[in-house]
Amino acid sequence: MLLTYNPELRRRPPASPTKENTVSLTPRHAVTLWAIGFAGAGSVLVAAPNRFARDTAWGASPWQREIAIWNIGTLVAIARLRRNALDPERALAEGFSVLSALFAANHAATIVRAPTKLGHWTAFIANAVGLAAGWVALRNQPSSSSDAGARFSRLSVRPLPQAGRRASGGRRPA
Repeated sequence: MLLTYNPELRRRPPASPTKENTVSLTPRHAVTLWAIGFAGAGSVLVAAPNRFARDTAWGASPWQREIAIWNIGTLVAIARLRRNALDPERALAEGFSVLSALFAANHAATIVRAPTKLGHWTAFIANAVGLAAGWVALRNQPSSSSDAGARFSRLSVRPLPQAGRRASGGRRPA
């Protein structure tokens, strides 16, 4: 199977492939492939970290947990963005809140084992602040996608004035 760039996809929906061995790759397809990779890598790093360590030149490292956390947070952000495309800031805040929660938990677990290591305390506090900020922000803005849709529709359904005419009331449009 040969993957090719198809500039026509930017102008119209994809048609049936003209060659039997060609697949047009869209950004959505690429993100899906990355998501599969994030899920696979995260699963390996969580479920079989020792096996992964044996099979790489890097060996065992606590950074593997941090990488798995990034994979999980990225998957949450992708899922939330796809679920609520009209409110990308909320979707990202949800994904980043998951990241902060998991990073804080990771550093808290390490603090239990090594309470004198200042770096883990600093990272725990920074992630706790990030999680608190995300929680407050998400509570302050309704999660209703219909609310986001209503804001979008108010912006998008206004009729454009016809050429040569002024907007209602005899005033020029702002």
